[in-house]
Amino acid sequence: MRKARKFSAIFLTILLLLSTMNVPVFAEKTADLEEDRVYIVNDDFEDKEPETAVEELPESDGYSVVDAWNKDGTVKSEPRIVEDPLGENGNVVFVEDLGDTAVAVVKDIPRQDKPFTVELDFMTEEFGHATKALRILDGSTVAAEVELRQIDGKDILGYSIPGGHEILDDDFQVNKWYNIKLLVDPENQEATPVINDVVMPTYGWRFLNATGISRVLTMAPGGSAISSYLDNLKVYEGIDDSLLNPDTPPDQIEDIEINSEDLSITLTGQVMVWVGVLILLIILVLSKTVEQAFKLVAPVEHKMSFRSGRHII
Repeated sequence: MRKARKFSAIFLTILLLLSTMNVPVFAEKTADLEEDRVYIVNDDFEDKEPETAVEELPESDGYSVVDAWNKDGTVKSEPRIVEDPLGENGNVVFVEDLGDTAVAVVKDIPRQDKPFTVELDFMTEEFGHATKALRILDGSTVAAEVELRQIDGKDILGYSIPGGHEILDDDFQVNKWYNIKLLVDPENQEATPVINDVVMPTYGWRFLNATGISRVLTMAPGGSAISSYLDNLKVYEGIDDSLLNPDTPPDQIEDIEINSEDLSITLTGQVMVWVGVLILLIILVLSKTVEQAFKLVAPVEHKMSFRSGRHII
């Protein structure tokens, strides 16, 4: 009886684990949502040869370099495609900075005046005060930016506001990739930073005379020669409302097509698992009850046999 209970418990555990097999389905749905995005830019640089200079990329790619030469005109920085020195991201853009100017890699995009999202991966091997990890502009006018700053002795990642910075991360780490998003609302001149999937408050733009966005860049600090890296630059239409309002239930979905065969298989599998769990629970309860009954009956039978024996003798 004890062995039967032990086997049942093990089998029950296996069934409970099987009941969690719907997790990959949710991951697949998330991937589908990403595929449904309308991308304006989606560059991972994997189709570029390492050591290709940004200035040599096809004009149709929309990339350019600003302030490559130092102030004396004697040293030229050469931002280029390289392999990720951390070995995590494949090909990346190396924003080389050899001089005392704020060399930048710039991406021109169709001017955006409706809500959109811009994101990139950023990494540096040395902390550079005033490095612009992600800056968005309306022509030459800065709208918003996320940059490195040293504040109160701390290396921080901050969002620029008039007269100062809002701290997004007060312990910025070198040799670590950061995913930086800006959920941009040009109509209200606002942006919401998202750092490594952590949503920050919404802030106004740095300069309100910017009314749309037509350029994205990563820029060296200027003054000190400190290089950095960027990868996976993306610009896509719209803002994920679930990031801004995580507690708001989703809008009702209409005209959705459901594959009845897949739905039937999923539901049938879940029902079968839980029916099996219920049956095993009943077996466990009954086996326990039978064992207790046996313990109660056994002494009585023993006594009856003993008394019967004395009567015969």
